[in-house]
Amino acid sequence: MCGVCGGDNSSCLLNAVSNHMFESGPMEYGYNLVTQLPINASSIVVTQTSDNSKPDENYLAIKDLKSSYLFNGKYIVMMYSFEHKLGNGVVVEFSGSDHESERVKIKGPIPEELIVEVLV
Repeated sequence: MCGVCGGDNSSCLLNAVSNHMFESGPMEYGYNLVTQLPINASSIVVTQTSDNSKPDENYLAIKDLKSSYLFNGKYIVMMYSFEHKLGNGVVVEFSGSDHESERVKIKGPIPEELIVEVLV
């Protein structure tokens, strides 16, 4: 919940990509936009799963509006779990890229907009 609508989901922009698989067809090599998380968003879970039982070559990445990556930026993939504190002390938990499913969890609320991407 981002806090804009008071919890009634009337202005939720993420509803279209939550609770189902994000399928955009073939992606280009590099960073591909998935969605943008609004200020004050909370209870965020982003999962990238592979088609088979082993890790694939697609990696989650999150950056701020200044294009500073929290993880998996500049084509450098973080294989192990990682925690990043945002400006208000909220922790972004990243599972690491060496898993069959990568996962990002943020309890929130986040103090700034964040951009979710997939590195292909």
